[in-house]
Amino acid sequence: MATYCFKKRKKDLFFEAAMRGMLAAVLDFPRCLKSRKDCFEASHQVPDAMRADVCCIAADNDAYRHLVRAGWSFAYLAIATELKARDVVPLAMVLKSKSQTSALAFLRQTYGEGEPRIHFDQAYEQYVIESRQSA
Repeated sequence: MATYCFKKRKKDLFFEAAMRGMLAAVLDFPRCLKSRKDCFEASHQVPDAMRADVCCIAADNDAYRHLVRAGWSFAYLAIATELKARDVVPLAMVLKSKSQTSALAFLRQTYGEGEPRIHFDQAYEQYVIESRQSA
């Protein structure tokens, strides 16, 4: 059974992609990608990696891929360009000691509620606005 429904839970799917982008940036730190273009290109395999956990993609494959890549890129760039090393190093120490599954679970728990989640929800809303304007 799929964890995310592309038709009904796009915001949650964006958040999951963002958690994966955050993990990738922390693991790449301090040699993170810095440009939005480079980051978006690096995210090309993420939609395929997440596909098994998502249902109702069918005809909207391009929209699905774009949503996932945007979520991943948002979080990756936030870590790479907005945080200082003193903010990333403690998180990196925790995440690098865990498996990918455990690290993602830790990030979901840490950033999935309250004020931290608000930032991801705002990024999703901005993504929706930009997507409508470009359509």
